[in-house]
Amino acid sequence: MKAKQLLGSFWIAILVAMCVVIESCVLLDKKSIESFIANVTIQILTIIVCGVVLTGTYWSAKTCIKFVDKNAIETRLRLSCMHFFQWLRRKNVEQISPCLQNFLYRILKENEEVLKIPVGKDALCLSPQGAKIADRNGCVFYIYQLLVPLEFEGEEKALRELVQSYIAAELQNYGIEGLKSTFFNSKETVWSVYLDRLRIENDVHMITFELLYVCSSESLQYLKRAIQRDMNEAHGEQEVYDDELN
Repeated sequence: MKAKQLLGSFWIAILVAMCVVIESCVLLDKKSIESFIANVTIQILTIIVCGVVLTGTYWSAKTCIKFVDKNAIETRLRLSCMHFFQWLRRKNVEQISPCLQNFLYRILKENEEVLKIPVGKDALCLSPQGAKIADRNGCVFYIYQLLVPLEFEGEEKALRELVQSYIAAELQNYGIEGLKSTFFNSKETVWSVYLDRLRIENDVHMITFELLYVCSSESLQYLKRAIQRDMNEAHGEQEVYDDELN
């Protein structure tokens, strides 16, 4: 409807312009009129051609839309937008990933005896298959993998909580080289690094760490949901434990 109204306004504007031209011609002498009419005629013809093209394009598009699946077009547009924003988010990976990798390596190395995880001689041990990322919920997650010679006997949940506590302590005491240790907005301040997932894969002798670097409103919202998720899981386990005691 708006496009149709715009086309109508366009043709009305042309008619008004022609009336102005005719009235101006009455006020000019003969030589000026001939020169004026020649120039204005070219401009009017150009405007009319543009109007015809716009009108034809409008009606052609309107006709085509009747035979096209609107849901398919909407889905395609949404996917294109999603891929574009993913591309924008990944532009920062080359800067962030090495900093997070060195940060995680230092934490694992300094607490190697407590965690009981054998760590290699440098941070490259966390990327045996190269740097990896995952794009979920509008956030980029940085994936690091550590090969271990023997089966790890600890539990994933307990190990993740312990590593996360070391991460928070390291950020509070020393920060993270090359990146900000906190993310803040007008309402709150949070630590910028969060261990979202930890997987122990004894069949391939590997421990996988998925880190979230909080640097946007989307990653902040995800962090809030993740913390709430962890609290709900802990509360559920406590209820089960209380029932067992009773």
